[in-house]
Amino acid sequence: MRARSPPAFSHPAGRARWLASLLLALWLPALLATLAAALSGGARTGAWLGAPWLALALIGGGLWRFWRQQTPRELAFDGQGWLLREPGCPDQAVSRVQVALDGQRFLLLRLERAGAPPLWLCLRRGAGSAAAAAWHLLRCALYSPAPGSARSCARR
Repeated sequence: MRARSPPAFSHPAGRARWLASLLLALWLPALLATLAAALSGGARTGAWLGAPWLALALIGGGLWRFWRQQTPRELAFDGQGWLLREPGCPDQAVSRVQVALDGQRFLLLRLERAGAPPLWLCLRRGAGSAAAAAWHLLRCALYSPAPGSARSCARR
């Protein structure tokens, strides 16, 4: 029996309030640890004084860069492969999509495109039955073998 590939669909991606809250929740503990280190008496000499502030800046910079990448776009699957659609730009072919984190109601994906650095997208399931169906299609496409791949089925 030949496996069918998931049907064509698209799913929106971009900045959202929930993502901003999550990134802030990741940065706040670093800020609190830095303030605690700065206010404690043991870390007031030499390089140790600047190290927590440098770490805070690096963490904040990384989170800010991730946030800036989250512009409005769509991740589309045409039944054969992945496309990235951005307003005012031609569709970009995506050579590989990897699931980095699967939270059931949200996904962190790593997209590889020819001639471009990897792009990280954070997608979230919307509300309502239509959104649930679209989310199901997305997850099927992500976890199904690529069309034409030699991935074998599990033995029964």
